[in-house]
Amino acid sequence: MKEILAVSATGLGLIPLIYDVESSCFPGNPWSLESLRNSIVRDGAVCLAAFMDGDVVGYALASCTALLKVAVLPGHREQGIGQSLVRAVTETLGRAGCHEVSLECRASNHAGINMYGSLGFEETGRKKDYYPDTKEDAVLMRLALGG
Repeated sequence: MKEILAVSATGLGLIPLIYDVESSCFPGNPWSLESLRNSIVRDGAVCLAAFMDGDVVGYALASCTALLKVAVLPGHREQGIGQSLVRAVTETLGRAGCHEVSLECRASNHAGINMYGSLGFEETGRKKDYYPDTKEDAVLMRLALGG
């Protein structure tokens, strides 16, 4: 059973579990535990975690203007978890009065680009050689929110 829960100041104990997802999804370049924690506790941040059978299997992290991270464990992909997380985060941001959210996605991440597009994100450009580990371009996307 899939469940999406907010990670708030009362749920900071989840940060190590979110870090485990981060490390599994981005083995060559994960954010540090400290960077994740600082981003989650920042004013205006929204962090949602997806649980299946009590285990954290994915998370999404955003500010009022940017979708910073979306990660789903490899064994749980293509089940709608990422889409549910992004939809829940953008709805939360809209209710908070945010007007639009942007993101960067690796140009090779066709599944991510397609998922964001299916949720209404529009491509707005590219950043050449954006990712330092591979010199890969980033696809820039944005979504107008109802806020």
